[in-house]
Amino acid sequence: MDNILTLQEMSDRYNGEWLLIAYTELDENMIVVRGEVLAHSPNQSDVYDALPIAKGRNVAFEYIASRNGNRSSVGWEYPMCSTN
Repeated sequence: MDNILTLQEMSDRYNGEWLLIAYTELDENMIVVRGEVLAHSPNQSDVYDALPIAKGRNVAFEYIASRNGNRSSVGWEYPMCSTN
């Protein structure tokens, strides 16, 4: 995939799923603003298993959930993570 999406667009497409994101922008709190979704699954371990496809890129793991129109995400960013 080579589509750059905002976190809101990711939330709209992948509600209830774990994401592996090669991010292109973080905000001042180190929250993903936009990036490329490299893998997604409702199963967390499937997304962790996909880490080798990141190939040295800065990545974040995010879980996206939306309830009653309110989006929340739980994420872990790894800006220094080497995936070589």
